[in-house]
Amino acid sequence: MRRWMLAGLVTLGCWGLTSLPPASADPPIDCTLVRCAPCPEGFRILFKPNNCCRCVPIPQAGPLS
Repeated sequence: MRRWMLAGLVTLGCWGLTSLPPASADPPIDCTLVRCAPCPEGFRILFKPNNCCRCVPIPQAGPLS
C-alpha cells in the first residue's frame, strides 16, 4: 500500500513540474523614456537598462607629468 501511495505522489509531483509555465525575463527598460532626478555635484547619470537613474562619480583627470 505504501508503494502505491509513493508512486502516486511521485506521479503528481512530476505532473505538477511539467505543467508549470516556463520562466521568462522582462525586457530591459529603454532609458530614453525614464525621467531621473539630477545627480549631485561631481556625479553623472549612468544610463544602463534596468538601472537608468544610477549616479556615478565623474572621473577626475590626474596631474600630467
